[in-house]
Amino acid sequence: LLALAAQQGMQLYGLDIFGAFITAEIDEPVYVQLPKGLDPSNPDAQPIWRLRRTLYGLNRAPKAFYDQLTEFLLSKGYSRSVNDPCLFFKINPSGERIYFCIHVDDFAIAASHSTLIQELCDHLKTKYTITESDNLESFLGIHIVQEDSKLYLSQPGHVAKCAQEAGITPTTKPSYIPMSPTFNDAEQEQSPPADRGKYATLLGMLIFILRTRPDVAYAVNRLATRALSLIHI
Repeated sequence: LLALAAQQGMQLYGLDIFGAFITAEIDEPVYVQLPKGLDPSNPDAQPIWRLRRTLYGLNRAPKAFYDQLTEFLLSKGYSRSVNDPCLFFKINPSGERIYFCIHVDDFAIAASHSTLIQELCDHLKTKYTITESDNLESFLGIHIVQEDSKLYLSQPGHVAKCAQEAGITPTTKPSYIPMSPTFNDAEQEQSPPADRGKYATLLGMLIFILRTRPDVAYAVNRLATRALSLIHI
């Protein structure tokens, strides 16, 4: 979506649907106990309730919300991508287009004209309570800066969190290359076993950074190769 926006000079827009996972109706019986601290209006009644709508934490809530939102968008003339079921779009006869991307309960919009964005928001307001932002400054932890037809992507918060997890402090001597040029797989195999849990955590965090830091891809690949040997320790 971000690549299309950069290529086609589209406007990026962000919005949030308030309480997304409590808006969808449940199509089968689900019962919950009455939360502690709440007394039933009828003392003789059993403190068991049947849910009419989904709740956060309910395993079917994301799917129910997605199905409801899909039905709503299709009814408003949007089409669903064949290649990505979480991407919806509409193309007007004049060629103006809008893309609406869903990731669980996070949303991003790219459009060739602001009127298409306003039209989508107006549609959503008829069914949901939404919070709008003038531009998409962050999405899934990615910081976004748009200048004309260029996009600058970074993950400063995630990088700082990864450094903290690895014990790297501001006083640590910095490195200006992703990995040592003398890195040797054979030597790594002979090194003491690492904490597998922490190693896997750090590796996962590094893989998440690859979306905005492709320059460290090879180094992360070598670390991932090392992880395969740790599995059999």
